[in-house]
Amino acid sequence: MTGEAAAVRREWTNLVAAMFAITSSCIFALIFMSGRFTGDAASPIQIMFLRYAGGLITITIICLIRRESFASLNSPHRLSQFLRVFTGATGAIALIYGNANMPLVDANAINLLRVVFLIVLGTIVLGERLNRMRTIGILICITGAATMMIARGAFSGFGIEYLLPAGVVLVGSMFVAAEGLFIKMLAQSDKPLITIVHANVFGVLLLAIPAVLTWGSWGPVNLALLMLGPFAILGQYFTIRANELASVSVLAPLSYSSLVFAAIIGWVFFAEVPAPGVALGAAIIAGGGILLALQRR
Repeated sequence: MTGEAAAVRREWTNLVAAMFAITSSCIFALIFMSGRFTGDAASPIQIMFLRYAGGLITITIICLIRRESFASLNSPHRLSQFLRVFTGATGAIALIYGNANMPLVDANAINLLRVVFLIVLGTIVLGERLNRMRTIGILICITGAATMMIARGAFSGFGIEYLLPAGVVLVGSMFVAAEGLFIKMLAQSDKPLITIVHANVFGVLLLAIPAVLTWGSWGPVNLALLMLGPFAILGQYFTIRANELASVSVLAPLSYSSLVFAAIIGWVFFAEVPAPGVALGAAIIAGGGILLALQRR
């Protein structure tokens, strides 16, 4: 393979990884906004638990169809698999706490730092290097995300009473970044099916008791929430495939695309017309994402 052909192949690989990552962000944006659809009928932890439960049912059916044995689904990195779920669940709960005790837009603005933390972890732990164009792409995505948050009024009414929940969200964003690091490392060692099985088993076990203690309605809404499971499985698969193909520094900023999808969902389903600043921020994120997707590995 010539040098030029190899370069084209590397660029194409990053583009495919970016498509996986952005599709995953779209799926999870819908899942994370499911609380808007259910209202007070289900607690946030209940939603997360049912998502994992639905995912476990889905992946169990897939394993039965494939006739997978228990041994074939075992991971030699079981501790890392558990820590991946623990850090992700802890980060999500921290954001839920922040959303309940401070303005939503402020909590989500602080949570945007997870991308910065993940890039730092990728540099320190994985030894990833940032070239000039990749750094520019990251900064463009961060600028776009900040533009969207400012347009939505982030920190316009921030008070001293928000210091505790803000601190909790900040620590939670570090846990989410750690989850991203574990996903990246496991994507290089375990098959996607193994990682997905462990994620949903551990997710159900971790959240079962907290979900029961905070359970809302026992009505048919729970069946609808169980249906989030297959979508979550698909999102998890796309995330793992993206991490198999591209570096953390390329993928992490692309998670800001979830802000764009959240704005679109709010517009379509809740008549929340995006402000001009939100549209500008979305365009900036798209530009940064394109630049990162076209970078060579």
